[in-house]
Amino acid sequence: MSKGRVWAAAAWLFAGCGEAGGGAAGADAAGGADGAPPGLDAAAGGDAQQGRDATVRTDGPLGADAALPGDAASGADAVTADAAPGADAASADAAPDTDAAPGADAAAADATPDTDAAAADAAPGADAASADATPDAGPPPLTVADAQALFAERCAGCHVGAALGGLRLDPDWIAATTNVRPTQTGRMPLLWPGDRARSYLFRKLAGTHLAAGGIGVRQPPGGPYLDDALLGRLGALIDALPPDPPPPEAGCRNERDEDFDGLRDCDDPDCAADPRCNAPPEVCAGGADEDVDGLTDCEDPDCAAAPECRPVPEVCDDGRDNDHDTRTDCCDPACAGVGACPPLPAQPFAEADVQRLFDGACAQCHQNGATSGFMSLDAPFRANTVGVPSSQAPGFARIEPGDRTRSYLYQKLAGGHVDAGGFGTPMPPEQRLCADVIERIGLWIEAVR
Repeated sequence: MSKGRVWAAAAWLFAGCGEAGGGAAGADAAGGADGAPPGLDAAAGGDAQQGRDATVRTDGPLGADAALPGDAASGADAVTADAAPGADAASADAAPDTDAAPGADAAAADATPDTDAAAADAAPGADAASADATPDAGPPPLTVADAQALFAERCAGCHVGAALGGLRLDPDWIAATTNVRPTQTGRMPLLWPGDRARSYLFRKLAGTHLAAGGIGVRQPPGGPYLDDALLGRLGALIDALPPDPPPPEAGCRNERDEDFDGLRDCDDPDCAADPRCNAPPEVCAGGADEDVDGLTDCEDPDCAAAPECRPVPEVCDDGRDNDHDTRTDCCDPACAGVGACPPLPAQPFAEADVQRLFDGACAQCHQNGATSGFMSLDAPFRANTVGVPSSQAPGFARIEPGDRTRSYLYQKLAGGHVDAGGFGTPMPPEQRLCADVIERIGLWIEAVR
């Protein structure tokens, strides 16, 4: 018998063994297995192992490829690979003479049992595609430009292109609000970068301004209000702004809590080194301003109860302020109808007259962005006064409709503010209004509804 027939017979014998090991009877050897010359592939047991493909190739003697289906595990697919004799081709990484475990795909011999091969590193039963997925972080914060566009859309007419209440949000809303004191509360600035909860602008938009000592209605007035998602994105932007806390208390005698720490003037430790906070009390007959507040003797409210400053009747024609109420002669309400002084008027001012009066007498401290005492009297002054709580006298409104006695603005003009629980000097501080003017303002307040 020739060598070719010997090797062909050997190949046929091995194929027969494969069938005997559980292959389907009648498996065909492809490509001339009965007499293939050395060096050709003899595919033995093509339908071996219950219809599975077992085309395992291994280098046989003399360079001939012999099919070895006998090493294919029952029910396993064998993938063509050059493996050492006796090793599973699908287990090329496995040690020689080691078969794949029964029931396991040879292609996934290294994979964890019952685990998707595509997610071999993931926990059993986990979706491989989402193994490294992170939780949804939600919508991103607004950008500064987004917020500017939002204000342009929602606040136009009042705070964009206008400055209602002294607040204008264009062209740069951050510069216009950072550490700027609102006219409605002294507890926090309009914008505290890095902290939405201490930013009155955010609270006004969220409707939580009353809890911060604010007043008025949620903005935009009457709605539509910003929804929770948009508020959240605006708040996230404010929280992410670089911190820029308010400057320390500096005025120390200006009746303001400039650093929003709840302490005002000399009560704030920031003012400990200020000479005005270390000055002695006013000596009410010493002829000097001992407490360095700009007021001397009986002009100083600290001397209101001093015997030497007891009120005395005003002499209505001597050119002096005899009763120390900063009004002289006929401008003093005590002189109304006395001698040459006319009686108090019976007609109120019109609202336009009151606005003109404030424009002339109060502009330096309460208009054009100035908000001394947290109050703006810019037109229309009614928006910042009528029904607005006083920041100096608890329980009083700046203007209480129909009641001058409960209107702190009137009391500041008339000099009754200290008795109302307020503080400071009467207004205007340098040129007091005459009694007839104050009376006509009082009459206007009583007509307000």
